[in-house]
Amino acid sequence: MVHLRTLETTNNRQARKEFKLALMKRLYEQDYNKQDIINLYELIDWVMTLPKDLQTKLDQQITQYEEERKMTYVTNIERSGEQRGKLKGKQELIIQLLNGRIGKIQQPLIDKICKLPVKKLELLGLALFDLSSVTELEAWLQNRTKPVEKQN
Repeated sequence: MVHLRTLETTNNRQARKEFKLALMKRLYEQDYNKQDIINLYELIDWVMTLPKDLQTKLDQQITQYEEERKMTYVTNIERSGEQRGKLKGKQELIIQLLNGRIGKIQQPLIDKICKLPVKKLELLGLALFDLSSVTELEAWLQNRTKPVEKQN
């Protein structure tokens, strides 16, 4: 359901935010326990990404909802830690998948992958199925990490 709604809201980030909020409220209303809500939130958040400003608004709305219901299951501190943990987890997963797909990659490439911003890391996650060698991975990274030239 989350994936389908993500596809439906590709060009409507506000609708995506509202759906995420409604979904989170439903989790609370169904009396899931704290850990289940946190786990489901991580999955939903990974699939349904939002621009930073909308994510901040959503976080505020969830916090307000939690306070109203006296259910502070997913605090801002937990969310911040979860985001760092999710990024690390995504990096590790992509590196493991690449190792399985194209063979063991060396530390310099691992370092480049770990420096990718989240959006590019997610693109690499999708592209890795098309990569068949370390050379192709290096080319992919080179094409996506070049500094943008200024136009006069």
